[in-house]
Amino acid sequence: MGGLSRRAQIISEIRKQGNKPVLLLDAGNMLFEQPHFSRSLRETKKIIAAGIMAATLKMDYDAVNLAPHDLALGIDYLKDQAETKPLPWLSANLIAPDRKNGFFRPYIIKRVGDLSIGIIGLTKNMPGIGEGLPPVRVRKWSDVLPETVNEIKEKADMVILLSGYPEKTNRQIAEQIQDIHLIIESGRSRSNLPPMLAGNTLITGTGTKGKYLGRLDINWKESRQWAQNTQPMLQWARERLDRINWQLGRMERRFSNETLGRNQVYQALLEDRKRMTSELTRLEALTEKEERNSSTFSSSFIALQTSLPEDPEIKKIVAGIRTDLNEVGRKKQRMAKSSKSSGRSGIMAGMAGWRTCQGCHPAQTTFWQETQHAHARQTLINIQQDLNPECIICHVTLPTYDPDKVAGQNLLANLADDLYNVGCESCHGPARAHADNPKKIKPRPPAAGTCLTCHTLDHDNMFVFEVKKSSIACPKR
Repeated sequence: MGGLSRRAQIISEIRKQGNKPVLLLDAGNMLFEQPHFSRSLRETKKIIAAGIMAATLKMDYDAVNLAPHDLALGIDYLKDQAETKPLPWLSANLIAPDRKNGFFRPYIIKRVGDLSIGIIGLTKNMPGIGEGLPPVRVRKWSDVLPETVNEIKEKADMVILLSGYPEKTNRQIAEQIQDIHLIIESGRSRSNLPPMLAGNTLITGTGTKGKYLGRLDINWKESRQWAQNTQPMLQWARERLDRINWQLGRMERRFSNETLGRNQVYQALLEDRKRMTSELTRLEALTEKEERNSSTFSSSFIALQTSLPEDPEIKKIVAGIRTDLNEVGRKKQRMAKSSKSSGRSGIMAGMAGWRTCQGCHPAQTTFWQETQHAHARQTLINIQQDLNPECIICHVTLPTYDPDKVAGQNLLANLADDLYNVGCESCHGPARAHADNPKKIKPRPPAAGTCLTCHTLDHDNMFVFEVKKSSIACPKR
């Protein structure tokens, strides 16, 4: 969430430059990581979603596509939020089961400098959207887009599609509908998608989790055609001609004119030079025409690193989200204590705790206490997030790291002290049975899958199990 305030600061700085009009767009999936989740997580998800929408509203986005993950709390939640947080949601194909009209605008037309820009939203259908909530219907893109594009193409100098579909589908759209000039996708790709041409449609998008801000600077011409970028071919032709001239010069220094007149290699090189000179002339003329008549772009992806400055106003919103999430955890903790439930009850009954492990494995416990795992909860305390159920799940020792099961069992609210931090049983599994009968029941060996439940690409994109395990592997004796 810290990326929100850094994003806002970058956007503010770009707008202050003032030399070009700015169009701020989001292709969707901005609210949630999953398309659905259990009811036990709804309270915390609502806090996060409301905060993200408030921050996005402050940043003054021009259009936001409604992608499938944004519907995890249901269409009614978004409609209610729209009354206080009127984001410019778009979807040309999201409708109620018994209606023809959509819930949100299918498109908007924005005036940007001297241009009218038509922006369409497209929602991808996904099983389980808003599961257990009021139903919605998602029409096929092929039934909606042609008529929508026809409706706006005469009103707009440029047509942009914000698509919830992945790259493969967006290429099909570009092939079938000629009047879409730019597609920005939210296809849940792990990496940024550099701009690429499919016909006369430019396709691009940023990766997941809002870790990057994509910037596209466009010089749009009246032709409404993208330059096909002949520069690489032009460079190749120049290098090829230089190579031919070098070979000819080398032979001319070594042999007489009479000998060269009979040399087939020399004669072939002369023909190659003639052909390549003609090709170079053609490419130079084509490049000049492109630069004069065709639209061009430059692009970059800005990583929202922690070292970047933060927007003070959005930073306050993010701090409020974290405070509210911590309060949810605090309430659950108070309820658990008042019910006098045990930290070893239910599915926690099989847990032993690191102090039990220490009795038989003192050397290993001493080693563990020097690792970062042994201080995992403190990292949350330092930023006052130790009761945030969204964070703490990966900073304590649990029998499962499935967020739905953890939230449903309220495990984090009344955790025993020796299960705080990432302890022995995080890697080796519940050890109560092993402690009671160590010769017969053995702990499981650590596996990459265990680590990857928390060391995901979103949280630790540098994690390599074979490398990392050597730094945390306990001594054998």
